[in-house]
Amino acid sequence: MVLVFHGAELLLSKRFPFVNPVLKFFIKRSEALLCNSSYTAGQLRKITNKKVNIIPYGCSIDVKEGVETESTENESEVPEKHILFVGRLIERKGLPYLIRAMDSIVKQRPHDRIMLHIVGTGPEQCMVDELVASLKLSPHIVFHGVVSDEDLVSLYRSADVFVLPSIMDKKGDTEGLGVVLVEAMSFLTPVVASDVGGISDVVISEKTGMLVPEKAPQALAEAIIKILDDESFAKELTENALSHVQGYFDWQRIVNEVIKISKEAQCGLEMSR
Repeated sequence: MVLVFHGAELLLSKRFPFVNPVLKFFIKRSEALLCNSSYTAGQLRKITNKKVNIIPYGCSIDVKEGVETESTENESEVPEKHILFVGRLIERKGLPYLIRAMDSIVKQRPHDRIMLHIVGTGPEQCMVDELVASLKLSPHIVFHGVVSDEDLVSLYRSADVFVLPSIMDKKGDTEGLGVVLVEAMSFLTPVVASDVGGISDVVISEKTGMLVPEKAPQALAEAIIKILDDESFAKELTENALSHVQGYFDWQRIVNEVIKISKEAQCGLEMSR
């Protein structure tokens, strides 16, 4: 038996004590343990001394370069910059901190044309709407809700930076990995993210993207502005990011690793008999 952990079951064991003995029961009888990120592996090591293998959830990484289109903007105007968020509107995604960062950006750049595009729905929609209204940010923020695959591709291609401002929520839940960042990287979009959970397996700060502390709107704003202001730095991030995800999240590599560990588990079981 090979067990694969993605983090949610470990969070469940923290919230409900009766789950822990159940997990330990199966862990003790398993021949191998797999985790989707360094963060999940760290949580698992708190309840077992057995070897933990880290194998991320794979992604098909095809470079999705943007299509050149004729600009309809007046050349004398300041070009519009686009910030993109994609995710459920739930506490652990940290969207309010991105909105407050947007408030800081707008105040610092009153003459720039900067838009935040939010894709997704969720239980925090009303609270987020109220925050946007209270900060008078409606002219700078577009809520797209649920979009088609075609529209999502268009949003990724037009984005100048992708932001995932995740946090550790009140229940102790956070990003097990942050696969949406890999998706953004496949569109050659530079990324900014909070340094929580498994995100650091995807974003290597200053190399494949920008990592900032959680719940830090000003740090988010500064990282976003750095990318928007420095095209050569943004390009360097996207090139490094693509190289990283094409290697680390490649399905063939992951399949080979799983096969290898499964064979080792089978051999170990046979030797113990």
